Amino acid sequence: VSTAVLHLVSTDPRSAASAASGENMQEALRPVLSRNSLAEIIQRPELQLYAPERRRHSLDEVIQRMRERDLRVTPLRDSPLGGRPTAFRISFEYSDAAKAHSSVQEIVARFMEGAMPEQFVTFASTAASQRKPSPAYLEVLGTASMPERPVSPNRAAIGAAGCLAGLLMGLAIAHFRRRASHS
Repeated sequence: VSTAVLHLVSTDPRSAASAASGENMQEALRPVLSRNSLAEIIQRPELQLYAPERRRHSLDEVIQRMRERDLRVTPLRDSPLGGRPTAFRISFEYSDAAKAHSSVQEIVARFMEGAMPEQFVTFASTAASQRKPSPAYLEVLGTASMPERPVSPNRAAIGAAGCLAGLLMGLAIAHFRRRASHS
């Protein structure tokens, strides 16, 4: 699982525009997580995500699987007082660590480079020499992490469960064989 954390930072936390920015985070994510955007990521030649699944299923089914099972965008409560979250975590689970890492980097890059609504643009320029800061901008708190080990299967847990089950079955069989020989 590769993970990145993004945060919406307001230049003036008291402004109404910054409150509206926090409320519209889901709208800002919509273009990045759209069917077309995810299809482009899946079909990138250097990634070729879900190649076996794409041979058996339609692209729409593969995108649906990606959205429901492997790709997660979760809001983070970054204020102790509650309110709308202004930070979110993007995580992607895939069998190849390098592809998971590259996919999260691509999603973050798409979000940063223009899939955001105009209110999130870092600056609005009226002339080349005059730049007026916007009420909010997006900051990457944690870049896409390179997965160090697989999330599943947990081979140690499976091995321990198998040993315990074998031990219990062996004791049960020995008990019943011993009981049968005495009767």
